[in-house]
Amino acid sequence: MRVLCCVTTAVSHARALLPVARALAGAGHEVLVATTVPLLRVFDGEPFPARPDLPPLIPDVSPALAEAGQGAEEDALTLARKVSVRLFAGPHIVKGYHALAAVAERFRPDLVLRGEAEFAAVLLAEELGVPHIPAPAGTANALLPDYLLVQLNARRRELGRPEWDDLEPLHRHGRLDFMPASYSFAPPDLPDAITCRQPDAIDRAEVLPDWVLALPADRPLVLASFGTVISVLHAQAVDPFTVAVQADTRSALLAVVAALAETDCVGVVATGGLIPADSPVPGNVRLADHVPQPLLLRCAQLFITHGGYHGIRESIAAGVPMAVLPRYGDQFANAQRVRELGLGLHVTDSSVESIAAACRTLLDDAAVTARARLAQRHMLALPPVEDLVPRLERIAAGAPAPVGAGASPIP
Repeated sequence: MRVLCCVTTAVSHARALLPVARALAGAGHEVLVATTVPLLRVFDGEPFPARPDLPPLIPDVSPALAEAGQGAEEDALTLARKVSVRLFAGPHIVKGYHALAAVAERFRPDLVLRGEAEFAAVLLAEELGVPHIPAPAGTANALLPDYLLVQLNARRRELGRPEWDDLEPLHRHGRLDFMPASYSFAPPDLPDAITCRQPDAIDRAEVLPDWVLALPADRPLVLASFGTVISVLHAQAVDPFTVAVQADTRSALLAVVAALAETDCVGVVATGGLIPADSPVPGNVRLADHVPQPLLLRCAQLFITHGGYHGIRESIAAGVPMAVLPRYGDQFANAQRVRELGLGLHVTDSSVESIAAACRTLLDDAAVTARARLAQRHMLALPPVEDLVPRLERIAAGAPAPVGAGASPIP
């Protein structure tokens, strides 16, 4: 079986796709990753090729911002969600489609494994007549369905395709998730997922840096990180929207640093380059551009996060409660879901005082820690990622997608 993997959005999305690609390659299938230059490093040293065949997904968003808000008075959250749709399904994805088509002409895939918001890959798989299935992610969870359908139908018209009546074709062949159904963050209108356990190590060469070993261990360790998209925005902050997102995130990170100074803890803040790592900070706080997040979460007692799906999933896998400060996209819905599950707090006020109060509350709450540990057990009860291989083989052969964690393997 030849599997074409497509991902352009962020490091976290590439890391979600990587274990599935590894499992397929380990089972003897031919795997090719089509990605962008910034994401190539995620696939370094893997037993399959990764090529920078795709254009960056995130363009100058000024036209998208202008078009999304044209002729309507909308709240900031709705406007931001419409801009997200334009980022992932706007006119620029036609260029991505043509780039993928050139790759597919040479590779001739039997299955397309895509990042969740890689809609150019959906258009390609449809043209080829092969199944496509999204890797675990959360970005598309917050996209406005009606507006997404409008944008995708516009792209379909540009390519001479008939319009869709609904979004059912996006998950016609199934979807993957690393979360148990009882802890799902997916909208209720999505089909049930094929579930498996996220591997303990994505980057198998990653270790804790020496400076982490030197941190005091007599107080709770609090990790703060606002995701891998930040670095992309930092590099592309040339239009009002991305400049505003970057400024908002930097402001939130500075508030987190100040809040940790008021908390009896040892704080580690991953800045994504938005705050220089050598900036002066309180004595109990350490800054770093990047940290090995899955490893450090195993040592942590609390995770302060923007609410990205991948960070939340890693925190649940480590059994760590969360203080969620959403900034954009699916993060608001994710923060609400964390609160509903009793796994942490949705911090709606980004003031230093509110963040510090949330940290103290969560560090002192044995019940939320117990619920986080129970969620971790549910994660550990999922089957290994290698169990996906026969299911994906079956999908590539044209069978309906099995769902859940206990679907029968191929006879």
